[in-house]
Amino acid sequence: MCDGGAVERSCIRPTTMAHEGSVERKCADDQRRRRAPLFAQLHLKINSGLRTRTAFRGCRSGMGKSSHLLFASLLTDTMSSKNVTLHNGVLMPLVGYGTWQAEGELLRSGLKKALEVGYRHIDTAFVYGNEDIVGDVLKQWFDSGSGKRDDVFVTTKLAMCYHRRSDVERSLKESLGKLKLDHVDLFLVHVPMALKFSDGKTLDMVDDHCVPDNVDFLETWKGMEDVLKKGMTRAIGLSNFNIGQIQKVLDNCTIKPHNLQVECHLYWPQFELHEFCKKHNISFTAYSPIGSPGRRGHRLASIGVDFSKQHEPLDDPLVKNVAIKHGKSPAHVLMRWLMQRDIIVIPKSTSPAHIVANFQLFDFQLSDAEMKSLNEVKIRERIFPFCWARNHPDFPFEK
Repeated sequence: MCDGGAVERSCIRPTTMAHEGSVERKCADDQRRRRAPLFAQLHLKINSGLRTRTAFRGCRSGMGKSSHLLFASLLTDTMSSKNVTLHNGVLMPLVGYGTWQAEGELLRSGLKKALEVGYRHIDTAFVYGNEDIVGDVLKQWFDSGSGKRDDVFVTTKLAMCYHRRSDVERSLKESLGKLKLDHVDLFLVHVPMALKFSDGKTLDMVDDHCVPDNVDFLETWKGMEDVLKKGMTRAIGLSNFNIGQIQKVLDNCTIKPHNLQVECHLYWPQFELHEFCKKHNISFTAYSPIGSPGRRGHRLASIGVDFSKQHEPLDDPLVKNVAIKHGKSPAHVLMRWLMQRDIIVIPKSTSPAHIVANFQLFDFQLSDAEMKSLNEVKIRERIFPFCWARNHPDFPFEK
């Protein structure tokens, strides 16, 4: 089993070592938090604010028997804040800008707009093929004096063909070069399945099925721990893993995952998986929080899927009624429902109007009755069943 406290302490960058005393004081404060009532803990988090970005890196990640009271994604400001706290103290913005299927000038202008609006969390991936554009926009933003590196939280994901321990650092180095950064804030294993790519960019496929590579994801996780220790990322996590696979990582790791990113929306609410992550202080990110309306144009997503038979959360009658009541859009309701479950959302859009609207999530709150009704919606449907990977021995979903 992993605790990770001593290891994570060794990951403090030289620039933070001068704050050793404040780190120890923060750790002492953390001990008091664990003994305090939940409301008092929350108050302390609010007072700490964004200054916890580096100071908490030295605190132990092991949280003791009362860790369930300090769920990793405890909001730092009772939903008026835009941050959650990972189990190592790193702050992660609650709303991010997703970039899957975004490219070229649309991504460039969209990301500029997102930063202008106030987004401070950007989600990308090696396989998206757009890290270079994200890097260009960020460099321009930094150089213009509009913001500093510490103002933005950048997530990227491991290349699916770089699952060997020795290749994990290579993947992140390539991503950092494109992003023009010396570190990312969160680095995720994109899928538990090691895959073969013919040229490092194109997924090998035979009869619409992937070609597995023989690498255990536990080996991959060791590589993830390596890059965290080297300061190349501030946190590490998983994506598209199931409970059994996460448990296997927990049983064999030195540093436990800080975050899990999976498909999660009204029709695929992930209640059991979310509760499992809460129990283990793993923060939770929802991709496709409104149902991914743009998925229909993606070839891989369409393999084995009849889009005409899938339901759209945005069209749900209950969602529409709740939206009218609050003077909001269905998209607002769908994301707010997730946020009130302490789930991070990363909506994607290149439309300036939608980019602005997707960030207007902090000025209303769903009632307990509305949350309960949304929780009890009958439709249960995964949008991305990964049919192209059903032949893989580490396929994460039910076959």
